[in-house]
Amino acid sequence: MIEISKESSLLSFIKIYRNSIPVNDCDLILQELNEYNIVNYNWYDPENFDNNVDRTGLPIKTRVILYNHTIQNLDHYSRTIAQNKYSNLSPVYINKYSSGDYIPKHVDNNNLLFKDIFSGVPILTLIGLLNDTFIGGDVIMWNDHSIKLKKGDIMIFPSNFLYPHQIAIITSGFRYSFVRWAY
Repeated sequence: MIEISKESSLLSFIKIYRNSIPVNDCDLILQELNEYNIVNYNWYDPENFDNNVDRTGLPIKTRVILYNHTIQNLDHYSRTIAQNKYSNLSPVYINKYSSGDYIPKHVDNNNLLFKDIFSGVPILTLIGLLNDTFIGGDVIMWNDHSIKLKKGDIMIFPSNFLYPHQIAIITSGFRYSFVRWAY
């Protein structure tokens, strides 16, 4: 019997594209988002979650920048790691977290999460970080594998049940990130 470790198998499908979004583009996006007055993302708080808040109607420069960088990285991931092509892509969702915010452990392949937005079950998750002027907020995979993204990084991994993840509590500052799903 061959023993396969998590490090040699599951981790090989997590790809971090370091400095994928140039710092100048991240700064431009943050400036636009501040003018846009984006609200905090509170999916973790069912009592205060407002599913009607539009987190996708972004300023045009932000949409173009994030579209181009996510497509480039997703295409690379699909060619080199997944070795298959996705058929659709969700809009970009911007997430703003304040001190005390977090996202509990979950998986992203639930089609109910995307009801009435687009159809399909996500197969790949993309997380991008727009700033790094906060403390906390690491991506935690499987309860015990902490990933610290830096400003401009994009992380891609499978959306299925083998990749439960969470965003650790932000202890200081604001965390600006975005997410997309390929399906």
